[in-house]
Amino acid sequence: MVPLSTANTPVTASSANLLDCMIDLDAINFVVGWLYIVLFVPALLLNIMAAWISWNLKTKSACIMYLKNLLAADLLMTLLIPLRGADRLPGSSLALRAFNCKFGSVLFYLCMEVSIVLLGVISLDRFFKIVQPGGKLLGQSALFRKVVSAVVWVLLLSSCTIPTMVLTDVKPPNNTSILCMDMKSDLGKEYHTVVTMFGNQLENETDCPWAKLSVAKDMTLWISTTNVCLDPLIYIVLCKAFREKLYELKILGSWFSTTAQQGTESSP
Repeated sequence: MVPLSTANTPVTASSANLLDCMIDLDAINFVVGWLYIVLFVPALLLNIMAAWISWNLKTKSACIMYLKNLLAADLLMTLLIPLRGADRLPGSSLALRAFNCKFGSVLFYLCMEVSIVLLGVISLDRFFKIVQPGGKLLGQSALFRKVVSAVVWVLLLSSCTIPTMVLTDVKPPNNTSILCMDMKSDLGKEYHTVVTMFGNQLENETDCPWAKLSVAKDMTLWISTTNVCLDPLIYIVLCKAFREKLYELKILGSWFSTTAQQGTESSP
């Protein structure tokens, strides 16, 4: 399970000590913050395009049904990217960091988790189509797809997102080294530990191993976030109706003139 809240803010009090480890947390936070902000532009354009196309699709195929739920998660995640980037930049306000801890980061991880689960469900649906094309397996019914999509959202919201928001109810300390864990009640910290299965985020540490792990986590998380730009490409590859609509609207030129008629999926 992806952690629900993280130490988003640089540790300024002891950052000088980390220079001995060849790590400047302030500089790294500056770079990571701008990486998120730069990512926002292509992510927004691609997901707006995908949303507009899917809005005009009338088919009720499995791909489109799951696509719309995946797209909702990607759009929300995209809108949260600037908040996540601004939070990392030097000089970000205490109010911004507190808001991000209580709401922004929690919703960000919710969207990421929904995307991961739905991509797995789409792969399972593709498997059903291969082993029994045109069959009447449970996983190929429209009702099943609606139930699965709803269960994914409800389960993650009720088990992770809402409890984390509720238990992040402590007034943030008035300093520049706030951690999201500082805003959690004792019960919230215990719940967070159970959910994440470890505690790298329970204390404001400043030693070299902690700093290296923090940098590695930040960079891998940013790489994972680029998934919001890759998902629209998945729609093109997997969904015949999506490709046909792209060709019909001539959004990407004549490249789809041959591929639009070749589908890997037939509507059930």
